[in-house]
Amino acid sequence: MMATGTNRLAKNFGTTFVISGATTQGTYFLLAALAVLKTEDPKAVAFQLIAQALPALVLLVLIKKAGDRWNFRTLLIWLLLGQAAVEIIFSIATFILGYQLPAALIASLLLGITTNAQAPGRRSILADLQPEETRRKNMSLLTTYSNIGRLVAPAIASFLMGSNFWPVWFILDAAFCVLSAILVRQALKITGRSAAADSSTEHDSRPRAYSKPVVIFMISFFLLCTFGFNIQVIAPMAGRDLLHDAAAYAGIIVSAHTFGSILGAFVVTRTHEWLRGTYIVGILVLGSSFFLMTPWSAPVPLLIFVAIGGFGRGLALTASSVMTSTWGGNSDFREKLMAFTAVVFTGSNLLSGPIVATTNYFGGAILTLIVCGIGTLLAIIGLAMGKDWEAKSSLPAENESTKEKTE
Repeated sequence: MMATGTNRLAKNFGTTFVISGATTQGTYFLLAALAVLKTEDPKAVAFQLIAQALPALVLLVLIKKAGDRWNFRTLLIWLLLGQAAVEIIFSIATFILGYQLPAALIASLLLGITTNAQAPGRRSILADLQPEETRRKNMSLLTTYSNIGRLVAPAIASFLMGSNFWPVWFILDAAFCVLSAILVRQALKITGRSAAADSSTEHDSRPRAYSKPVVIFMISFFLLCTFGFNIQVIAPMAGRDLLHDAAAYAGIIVSAHTFGSILGAFVVTRTHEWLRGTYIVGILVLGSSFFLMTPWSAPVPLLIFVAIGGFGRGLALTASSVMTSTWGGNSDFREKLMAFTAVVFTGSNLLSGPIVATTNYFGGAILTLIVCGIGTLLAIIGLAMGKDWEAKSSLPAENESTKEKTE
């Protein structure tokens, strides 16, 4: 393998990974915002959010089939080109016919399928391109930059909302998808991860995918996503019930949480050697912040604890992303693990929404914060993974059996 070519490709692929992830996030923001502004119907917004969340369940089918005739890396090219095609067709149609909710919902479903299935392949290739000795450090940096881009892109995309040129954003994202597909093709050649090579590999990731550390991590991550990542819903509730002015403070609350999340993500770049500990600390900080928010009706202390909660989110989310991206030495195993986390991260919205709505109905923001705090703190079950969490699930099953025979 040529080190110079690989380093150059890794840099280009990483840059495109960050930018295209940000522009895609801006695309989802535009679809949700357009449902609000163009229809003025709450049901339209609900349908839009469901259309974006449901496709994550498609990954469950893909995870089961992966490894037989294809894998997430080789499928990635077609997913990127499919996303580009959907965005180009939708943008041209809206230029001609204007915004149409049915067309937007169909586009959201198709984009949800293509983008959710991309994550495992993207991160797996990105990890394969990194030198082993600096893989976790590099993935920590790229994950941090990616999270920042996903936070900033919706703000940039919002400037197009007041004009008739918002479809240009979809074309821009499509262009980055095509560029990413070209880089993926190059990466598969350099890393030797062709479909034929993958189908003949001797590594079997299934036993490891259901090992104790992985199962415990997935339970912990599920609780964290379901109860801890609801700031977009909690912000207007806190502004309404605690500060008595949702319109004035909802945006400020989200901004404070985002600022804390960025700081937390940067900290992970310095603690990449202690990922499990960083992940647990993030859970404790985020879960505790929900309780600390409840007694305050003054803006300054509330915003401080919101920012602290964001810091915990940044720690936990970034650490978990790096853990799954670098867990073990086998790409097939990492792909399946990242696919499972993608299902949980997006699909948990289908469960957390009703939970937040129910607690808000019976007890407003305070009950919602308490329930979310308890649920988030339960995620410390991740401690049960043990200090040697990676070693217990990183060796291929064939190697273990071979070792037994040798002994």
